[in-house]
Amino acid sequence: MIKRRGVFGKNKGQFFIMAAVILSVLLFGLAFTVNEVVANEEDFGFYDYAEGVEREVNNVLDYQVYSDIPFDDLDNFIYMLEEDFKDRGEKGNFVFLYGNLSGMKIKNVGTDGIKVEGGADVVLNGAGDSEDSKIRVGGIGFTVNQININNTEAVLEDLNVGDVLKIYFNEQAYDFPVSEVNQVIFIIQKDKGEETYVEVR
Repeated sequence: MIKRRGVFGKNKGQFFIMAAVILSVLLFGLAFTVNEVVANEEDFGFYDYAEGVEREVNNVLDYQVYSDIPFDDLDNFIYMLEEDFKDRGEKGNFVFLYGNLSGMKIKNVGTDGIKVEGGADVVLNGAGDSEDSKIRVGGIGFTVNQININNTEAVLEDLNVGDVLKIYFNEQAYDFPVSEVNQVIFIIQKDKGEETYVEVR
């Protein structure tokens, strides 16, 4: 009597080899995904923070529009954002431009100095010792006045309809037309190892 071997019995060795290969691939993929998530935690924290700041900015500007709050109240809001940045113990660059056509305030709350190019160039100090920053603020036609005693903030004046403020990071330019209504622009930049994270909004 002849016994016939089924297909499964014939290929049982091959089945287990194939299963082992598939399992190895899956485990490798899972390990790669875990490593990628760990490596990108810094990305998520940085960009989440930038999105949170933008959300708060929009809420405050909307509230001002509907409540007819004077422009000067933006100073208190920017101060709170500055204190939050310091409380987080962040090391990086954080610059605000806020105001409208009658004057845009620029405030450096980050580590490095920033260069403001308007008429005579001005360097606004950071919290650290370095005056050399990757961030520059420029444009056409405005002048830089009312620099505070700590040399960390100033006011951009003589602005006109159609003027464009330019924020440069590593020679990458971001353009922001000056508005007649209040606006808040910020740039946040952080180095982590060989990686550089930057957001301009």
